[in-house]
Amino acid sequence: MADTGIRIRIGGTLTAFPASMDGRGSYTFEPPQVIRKNGLGEAIVAGFSKLTWKWTRLSQSEMNFLLTTVLGGAATKSISGSPALRTYNHQNVLTDYTACIVQRPTWERWSGNRYQGVTLEIEQIA
Repeated sequence: MADTGIRIRIGGTLTAFPASMDGRGSYTFEPPQVIRKNGLGEAIVAGFSKLTWKWTRLSQSEMNFLLTTVLGGAATKSISGSPALRTYNHQNVLTDYTACIVQRPTWERWSGNRYQGVTLEIEQIA
């Protein structure tokens, strides 16, 4: 698969996701939510962006990349830097961000030597 350009900062280095994971799965980027409109009818947003990446299945080595390489065995990992994350925004534009929090991935089940129904969430993207 072609390199999509998505990167995450690991130990001071902007790192690509493994080629076997990159460009695969279902990817959703949510911009900050509109919480209300001001008196002129203009949207007021709050919070941060969020990325949700889902894979039908991941191998043990792919899951190890997330659990060990990215998270270092922790439940969450705050990442900052310039950039902390390079990913596609809601307009499908590759964009650099200076901060994010990676959550431990979840999965539906382990079957056939694979993690099935894996979801990775990266939150507080700024």
